[in-house]
Amino acid sequence: MERQIKNLTIRDPLTNAYNRRYIFDQLVPKIEMSKREELVFSVSILDIDWFKKVNDTYGHLAGDYVLKELTRIMKENIRSYDLFGRYGGEEFIIVTTGREKHDVNTYLKRILKIVSETVFSFQDNYIQITINCGIADTKDLGKKDLSIENLISIADKRLYHAKATGRNKIVCEIK
Repeated sequence: MERQIKNLTIRDPLTNAYNRRYIFDQLVPKIEMSKREELVFSVSILDIDWFKKVNDTYGHLAGDYVLKELTRIMKENIRSYDLFGRYGGEEFIIVTTGREKHDVNTYLKRILKIVSETVFSFQDNYIQITINCGIADTKDLGKKDLSIENLISIADKRLYHAKATGRNKIVCEIK
C-alpha cells in the first residue's frame, strides 16, 4: 500500500511516466554532483507538433492514447537508467546521465524517426505525429550558473527554436 501511494505521488496518472516534480527532485543531487565532480548530463524537452489539432480532430481520448503510446515508445528506446517524465501537457523531459548534448542528439534522432514513422491507430482513425526537442547539457553553463532552472530554460529555448525553424527536429545549439 505504501509503495502504491508513493507511486501515485511520482507518476503521471495518464501516461505512468514520472511526473515533473519527481524529475526535478532527481535533478537536485545531479546538479550538486555536477558542480563537485563535473558530472555531465543532458536535459531534453520534447513536444508533440500540433497536438491541439489531434485533440480537435479526433477527440481528447485519441489525444490521451497518443500520449500513452508516445510514452511507451520513449520508454522502449531510452536507457533504463535515464529519467523520462511528462513535463506538462504534450511536453516530456529526459535526463540523460553521462552524455553531452551532441551524443543525446544522435540518440534522439533515432527516436524522432521511429515516432514520425509510427501510425497510431485509435477507433478506426490513423494518426501520425512528429516531435521536436531542445537539448541542454551541464557544459552549457559554468558552475556558478548551473541550476535546474537555467538548464531547463536553455533546453526550452532550443525546443522553441526547433518549432520555429521547421518542426520534427532537434536543436542542441542555436547559431
